[in-house]
Amino acid sequence: MSSHTNGAAQPGSGTAADPNFLLNVTEALKVVHAPQSSNEARKEASYYLENSKRDPEAPDHGFTLASDTSQPAVVRHYALSLLEHAINHNWEQYSDDQATTLRNWVVQLGQNISSSELVYVRNKIAQLWVEIAKRSWGTEWIEMDEQLVQLWSGSLVSKELVMAILESLSDDVFNGEDTVAALRYSQLRKACVDIFTPASVLAQYFPGRETTVDVRCGVEGWLARLGSFLTSCIQGDVEGNTQVMDCTVKALAALRSAISWCHPKAIISAQCADHISGSLAAPIVTIRMASIDALNVLYARSLRSEEVLELVCPMFRPGPITLMRQLYQWSLVDVSDIDEEQYKFMQKFSEMVSRLAGYLEDRPNVFPPECSIPEFLELLLSIAQNPSLLVSIPILKNWTKLLRSGSFVESPGVSPLIGPLLELCSQRLISYDQFPKDSEDVSYLFLNEDIELVQDQQIIVANYRRCCIAIVEQVVRRKPFEAMYHILGQVDQFLKSMHDGQPPFRPETFTKHSMLYLRVDAHFTTVEAALNGYMAWKGSYGTRPQEAEHEHKTMEDNLESWCEYVLGLEFQDPYIKKRVLSSCVILSTTILGNNTSSMLKVLEKLLVTGQLSIRIDEYPTYKQAMKDLQSACVEELQSLAQRMPDHLMSVYDQLEKKVNEIVAANVLEKRLTISYFTFLFIITLRTTLIDEDTRRQRMEGFLAPVMQAWESQDFEQQLSTREGFQSMFGIDKVQQYLIGHNINEIADWSLYPLDDDAKALQEFLDNQPFSLPLRPTRLLLKYSIDKVKAESKQYEISSVFWADRIPRMLPPLLRLLSYSQKCMDTSTWDLLPPEVQPVVPRILRDRFWQIGISAGTKEDFYEKVHGTKATLEGLASSIRAVLRNARELSYDIIQIMTRFGSHFYGLEALPTPLAHALFDDALALSSHHFTTLLKTVKAIIDDCPPQLRGTFLSPILAQLFSQLDKKMTAEWDAVTQGNQGSTQNDNLGEEMKFESILRQLTWHAAGLVSSALEHPRDNPAPKPDPEHQESTTYETVGVMILGDLAVLEPLVLLCMHMLRMPDTRSCGVIGRCLRNMVPNFCSQTQTHSAIREFIAKDVLQAAITSLNDPNFVDNQLSLAHLIAVIYMAYRPLTETPKQVLLSLPGVTEERLAQMEAKLLPNANAKLQRALILNLLQGLRGVSISESGKVAVSGVRKGGRLSAMQEEFVKDNREPGERARGDSRPSLDLTGVADMFS
Repeated sequence: MSSHTNGAAQPGSGTAADPNFLLNVTEALKVVHAPQSSNEARKEASYYLENSKRDPEAPDHGFTLASDTSQPAVVRHYALSLLEHAINHNWEQYSDDQATTLRNWVVQLGQNISSSELVYVRNKIAQLWVEIAKRSWGTEWIEMDEQLVQLWSGSLVSKELVMAILESLSDDVFNGEDTVAALRYSQLRKACVDIFTPASVLAQYFPGRETTVDVRCGVEGWLARLGSFLTSCIQGDVEGNTQVMDCTVKALAALRSAISWCHPKAIISAQCADHISGSLAAPIVTIRMASIDALNVLYARSLRSEEVLELVCPMFRPGPITLMRQLYQWSLVDVSDIDEEQYKFMQKFSEMVSRLAGYLEDRPNVFPPECSIPEFLELLLSIAQNPSLLVSIPILKNWTKLLRSGSFVESPGVSPLIGPLLELCSQRLISYDQFPKDSEDVSYLFLNEDIELVQDQQIIVANYRRCCIAIVEQVVRRKPFEAMYHILGQVDQFLKSMHDGQPPFRPETFTKHSMLYLRVDAHFTTVEAALNGYMAWKGSYGTRPQEAEHEHKTMEDNLESWCEYVLGLEFQDPYIKKRVLSSCVILSTTILGNNTSSMLKVLEKLLVTGQLSIRIDEYPTYKQAMKDLQSACVEELQSLAQRMPDHLMSVYDQLEKKVNEIVAANVLEKRLTISYFTFLFIITLRTTLIDEDTRRQRMEGFLAPVMQAWESQDFEQQLSTREGFQSMFGIDKVQQYLIGHNINEIADWSLYPLDDDAKALQEFLDNQPFSLPLRPTRLLLKYSIDKVKAESKQYEISSVFWADRIPRMLPPLLRLLSYSQKCMDTSTWDLLPPEVQPVVPRILRDRFWQIGISAGTKEDFYEKVHGTKATLEGLASSIRAVLRNARELSYDIIQIMTRFGSHFYGLEALPTPLAHALFDDALALSSHHFTTLLKTVKAIIDDCPPQLRGTFLSPILAQLFSQLDKKMTAEWDAVTQGNQGSTQNDNLGEEMKFESILRQLTWHAAGLVSSALEHPRDNPAPKPDPEHQESTTYETVGVMILGDLAVLEPLVLLCMHMLRMPDTRSCGVIGRCLRNMVPNFCSQTQTHSAIREFIAKDVLQAAITSLNDPNFVDNQLSLAHLIAVIYMAYRPLTETPKQVLLSLPGVTEERLAQMEAKLLPNANAKLQRALILNLLQGLRGVSISESGKVAVSGVRKGGRLSAMQEEFVKDNREPGERARGDSRPSLDLTGVADMFS
């Protein structure tokens, strides 16, 4: 044995293993694997086995036992793990001779491998080979390729070993975040290129390549060897010989890894595409799956035109297309009896074909005449028609891009496919995520099979609908008349037969999303998409020939008749009425925008429908639907007023009379009464048919009552104190009721009906918002500025009207906002005795439904909320609502005011009181309500004129970051303590909902910080002074923040704390923000020194702590990068980062110096991360390689989604944004229903 140093396990002579060691190991392994072993015995045995790896003789024992083929496989596998531990933990301590000995042992084990070895033993040997290669190949170990070639000349088992080594080595160097490989990336990358690439390619395309160290053996290269071997396996007994089949799969896996990074010229030279595509015909599913995986990797690459010609175009020839069609037919599955492997193949096959189609989209001119494009397009259509949305959507996305080319649509191979494509899109525009649970629709069943979470189902259906809408638009744009008539004919046919076989409509059985409604929605969404396409054609056509003009006039006449026909139909389902009216409004304001007659018919229908009476004793679900219909009608009226104010002004007197009649009838809710007056306000404001004096006079009529309400003495007096506010909103009455009815003694409020006093109190609370000027102010402000460009005449008119009113409204508005937040603090309910005080948090806590956590469906939740209206729970809901409405209406008004630019931001005295109103009592808000507040603050930041950012935003941001830090830190501490103290008897559902809402707040906070620092809105700078002719360049919000210590200090503290908040997405965003922030504090000013020291110590410690926390395993790369950036930037300026790292266990001066020598600013991020992870390897609680990736929770039987599939299950829209054609509310990131109760 060689001498041993530092107590580490050292490789020696490889003599016979100590008999006692062998006996102990064998017994310990028996205990570990024996089912009858007790937990304590298994724990002791595992401890012994793990501790034995640190024995100085462990490598010798490991090699000796692993070489002894008479030993059981489990013993030999453990023996190999002894060698693995020595390589991974002690390699840097070995001398050159010891490292060579260890390497020779592993090579010897590989050379002596036999078919009798179990697979997991062979795989372990391959793993050891790769681990040593990553540490010494290309420097100390030059002859590795020669040794691999020698093994390649041996048996199939030896070839399997070589392929396993090549695949693993390639993946670790190029396709992953392996720390060891990253540290030697330059050497390993060059060596891999040398041995995989054919020598002829290196000589021809890289003649100047450095060849001082020659690591390759032979001229073929591994790409060519693997490809030739693959074809020989396919041509051999791949069905009858299991070993040949295994070798085929291994060859494909190795090629898949290599072609992800090898130069396309090397792939072409080695004919990899031919070898891989040839294996698709193999009659074995695993081989087909491995082939399709490799082709997906190849065709996911970005290729140049000449490379497309060589690698892609051959797949478009008749033979490969016939094979692909056969494979697709073979892969079809029955949803009632799914073959998982076959179905997974079909999904991957669809992605591969989609990638091929992507090259046809980008480089259509590259494809030579012998390519069978029409046959390929037929295949695309067939796959798009697959009932599985997950299979269909990649191809549907291709069609949206292909159809953008006019010449493509007119090509002979496309024309026959347009009709079936339109038919498909019309059918698939149905909202599958709204289907009843007992539906037998095949696409719905596949959706449930593929995606488990309802939220993810909603996202993929929304994305699918967007693709269908885009296809309809493109087709109509290219073939306007044929496509429009085809689509309208489909809708007519449906409308005539929609009630066939349907039971009579009954309000008592009404459901919100009946199948009939869903089909109506799909057809009318198709119509709206067609209208958009037709308008795009009309806008791009320019001066049309007389024939086209004639057809266009005929089309308009037909559309007018069709609109009148649809308006004349009677639908009993309120939601169907609502959906049809929406499409008629769009038609009347787009293609028929100049047709006053058509618009007036739509207007009349809206006015009539909006007045439909609702009986008090109506069934709750139907009654709510009728209310929604009334709201929709007035919203459509407002939309008409925005788009066609001049047409409506011609009948303004009649409209004003009609609105007064509707209001006088007193059949509508008060909120709708306000909306009807807003309809008249919009017409008056936006029309061009009246003079300014008339407009001003009429506008005064709308605005005067609102301003009188804001400036009334009673209103001012009530807002002068908190007690006055509570009296105004009935909070004093609520407290008196609580005292007199012992509500604190009632466990279940939903079972306790309201008495007369409670009913009167509830009625007061429900009607209170309508006695205040908040709602009319919001509506009038909104429609003054909505969809109005800042440089337009309309904007100027609106600004003039509101310029002197905004400063008059703001003082009472801010007081009202402040008190509405203060009343969320239970201490302000001071009329209650101590024994009743505990019910206040319960009253103020919102009820909400959340996907995956709450019991029952969202509809069940809504039913429960409506069903408890007349109980104490309903009273509590009314109490919450009155405060929430006041608060959120105030937020909305402030957000809209920001659109008026200097009329809002130019008020010099506003920033400080605004900051106090927004944040002084914000800690009393729930996490959800604080998220709503953040959206308001973001609008304030985004809309602030550049020249006013420094003065206006500074006090607001300082308070924001400070309060946000306190709020989230306290809430996450509560979650952590709750998790530590929770038991099986705790209400885990409520805890999960609380944590989910907190994650939403954390995510929005991270987004706000990122937006402010990195993505400032590009506000237009003011025009230059004519006398100076030079425009002023203003600093961005990020620069302003970094230069303002009052804002910067709480921001950095917030970021430091967010690094410890266990939310993966948010931590990643904040890590990036900090990385970008760090270089800004490298000067020697006192301010920069203070911030730098805080980051170098406290932020660095937080990052290291999270790196050592298993909860942050998915953030390890981001955290390591942040640590590297801090160390590189500040190490030359201060000793602090060095001292922080040296304080960690296992980090010595020598190791730190070695890392520092390689940690250079110009090093790539991958190397920087690797150096930090290597230094802190012993500190990390869980390594990336050990943790793997967390499985996607929304996927059930099919395993994890592919990268392409994940893109289709992402909602990339901003919060609140609605997709075109999507009539449903936009999706919330956490799947939380509106907290209205």
